Order: sequence, then structure tokens, then C-alpha cells
Amino acid sequence: MRTKCKHNHRVIFITGTDTGVGKTVLTAFWVRYLHECSHNAIAIKPISTGDRTDAQLLLRAQSETLSLDTINPYHFPLPAAPLLAAQKAGSTIRVKRVLDHIRRLRTKFEVVLVEGVGGLLVPITHTLTVRDVIRRLKCHVVIVAPNKLGVINHALLTVEALQKARPLTTTVVLMDPPVQDPVTIHNPMLLQKLLRRIPVLQMPYLGSDLTNLDLILHNNDTCKKVLADLTKRVKLINGSSKEEEWGRKT
Repeated sequence: MRTKCKHNHRVIFITGTDTGVGKTVLTAFWVRYLHECSHNAIAIKPISTGDRTDAQLLLRAQSETLSLDTINPYHFPLPAAPLLAAQKAGSTIRVKRVLDHIRRLRTKFEVVLVEGVGGLLVPITHTLTVRDVIRRLKCHVVIVAPNKLGVINHALLTVEALQKARPLTTTVVLMDPPVQDPVTIHNPMLLQKLLRRIPVLQMPYLGSDLTNLDLILHNNDTCKKVLADLTKRVKLINGSSKEEEWGRKT
């Protein structure tokens, strides 16, 4: 039986410092973790361009109990900014439809993880960006960034730009590369000092083969600890010991 959250239904928006930085990987493992901890959670990617690999990974992470169109209602084949991709497809993205879709799911699920497309200022229409969607949702935000040279600048710029959206909480997650070097080792500590009150978490490298998320999650204690910490920081856990119980069983 799924546990019910004592607070209002939660929406967490996962954005990134760029495209291809690990948003989908984090979102997929997070929703899988939440399911294992008996949270009634869903992970969606409302807008995608190019192929639907990201949405399909989210589908697998949720045991394919949802339709692909529920997870990804807007898809355009051109791998470009949503505004351009929609134009080339002879279509227009209706932000109200995106917001209504998220809000409907919020009434059915305890937690709604919303993966963005690209970074904060990616244009969705001629007048609206990803940041505008966040501002209208009034939600928690997780910024995903690759732990590599240059991430300090990109993360600080993203955090600065995000403030205009007035998120409920902000957390930064650095995705580790396969092999760390002196820069990647020191990036988390430096970024935490610079951001001060905004938490900076560090996700270990989870491999290139993500066909079995459960196996990877069960065998990676560091990954589970990061996801547990991330969950607590956006206040999804309300005195429940489900996470600790699952951690002891695995």
C-alpha cells in the first residue's frame, strides 16, 4: 500500500545547466527510489525534442505502468529548442496545457517529478521559457549539472537566473563522471561554499548501461544515500521510516 503525504501534493521540477547533463538519469533513479520507499510518485517529461529516449527511460523506471504520452505529451522530432522544434513540426506548444497536465497529475500522485527540457532559459514559445513554467508551478527545483571543469560558472549562473522564478526550495546535484580528477574532486566543496545556503549534492557515476535500474540502485549505497538526502531536502519525507527500512533490506 502506498503511503500518503501529510502535506500538500508535491511538484519537483528537475532542470539543468544545459542539455545532456544527467537530468533524466537522476529523475529515473529518483522515481524508482521513491517507488521502492512506497511513495506514490510519478516522473514526467512534458516536452521533448529529438528522439524519445529520455521519456522511454522514465517509462521503464516506473515499470511501464503509464503511457508514454502521459509521461511525454509534447514531442517533436527535431533535436532543437522546443520553440524551433515545434515550429518545424508545424505546431505550437501551449504552456497552459503543460501546466494543466502537471496539476492533474498532482491530484493523483503524492509526488510529481517534472523533468525540464534543456536549461532554464530555453524558449518554449516566443514569450515563455522553462523558467516561466517553474514560476507558474511555484514548486521545488533541483538543478542538475555535470561535475566537470566549468560547472562552477554554469551552476552559479543557473542559480542566479532561477531566483526570478521564486522556487520553494533549490538544490544542486552534481553528476560525477566515470573517472574523477582534481577539478571534479574539489568542485562540490567549492560550489557549496559559494552557494552557501543552497545544498550541493554529489551523485556517483552510475554507468552507461541503465537497462536494470533496480540492480544498480540496490548495489549502490552512495546513490541511495544521495536520493534519500535529496528527498528529505525537498521535504517529501514526513516522519516516515520507510526509506530507512528499505535501506536495511537491500
